[in-house]
Amino acid sequence: MTSETGTPPIDTTFDAWLRALKHGAPWEDALLALRRCVQVMQSRKSWVRANIVLAKTAPEKEQAAWCAQQAGDTLWGVMNRPHLALACFRFAAENAADPGDLFVLMAQVEKHIEALDAMSPEERAEMQRAKVIHGPWGQTQKAVSFDDAEAAHGVGGGDDNPEWLSAINNLWLEFQNLSEDHEEARGDKLHAIADLISCFGDPEPEPLVRVERTELLWRSQNDLRAEVIRALRGGEHYESMIQVLEMEEALSEGEDKREVLMELGSITRLGLDDPYKASGYFERIIDVDKDDREAWGEYLECMEEIGDQKLLLDAISKRCALAQGLERRQLMRRRMELLMETGELKPPSPPSNG
Repeated sequence: MTSETGTPPIDTTFDAWLRALKHGAPWEDALLALRRCVQVMQSRKSWVRANIVLAKTAPEKEQAAWCAQQAGDTLWGVMNRPHLALACFRFAAENAADPGDLFVLMAQVEKHIEALDAMSPEERAEMQRAKVIHGPWGQTQKAVSFDDAEAAHGVGGGDDNPEWLSAINNLWLEFQNLSEDHEEARGDKLHAIADLISCFGDPEPEPLVRVERTELLWRSQNDLRAEVIRALRGGEHYESMIQVLEMEEALSEGEDKREVLMELGSITRLGLDDPYKASGYFERIIDVDKDDREAWGEYLECMEEIGDQKLLLDAISKRCALAQGLERRQLMRRRMELLMETGELKPPSPPSNG
């Protein structure tokens, strides 16, 4: 999917660099590209995501330590996520040549966590309401705390699930035990679940099954759907992401439904390399709005990738009937090329000298 200027959206570029980094792209090139993306996106979550992946893929230990500390500094000093910050600082300390300062910092974070654990839920909620933070680009917003020590470290659960999945289950139970009046605390639990999925383990099918089993909650909580989708998008878990987005599409209407269908088509085409299935999502948008240029553009690209000239000719002919101006001239030119390739149209003979 591209913007009107012909360049991909910045979040698409950001995700593409993360994927490339995981598959062996030059680390320093990825570092510079991801920094530029984050500067444009102005997203502290993206900054943390980028540094975590950079830390895990760094060719040198010092580079890994630096990136992990960058993520930890943001989680601790900006986002008020002490447990996740502590995990990043520990990773940095394991790779740093001189981890002395990191040990001091880790002790501060651990002391803060102990203080949180000693507070009553009411005291933590009051502190949360009072604490306002300044983001890395100057925006002011409320801090979001991650204040469940046992869940953060995967303690409990009592079953055979991996620790990170047991932690998700614990947070689910806590979320469901909170009344709707505790809106802020409920939101914190949803963010904590997404952070566990994205930072403490791969989002295997089990968490999605658990989401589906809580259908009423899933239908009523937009934040949860958005956070799960965010976590899956960052991890290239395309099959799981399609499952979640199809659930989201079934609950959406109007422009929201269109946006979900566009993302489904893009993931299916670029992530799963299945242009035929992807074309179906774009076709559903076109069925509602016959002149949706963006959906038509994606649909025609799918037809090109499928390689069936008959299907492509049919699609171009349908679009030509609606297009105008430059778009129509370009489509007509492509149609002529295809007709000549298939032999249905002979190229013009060169002029004779006589």
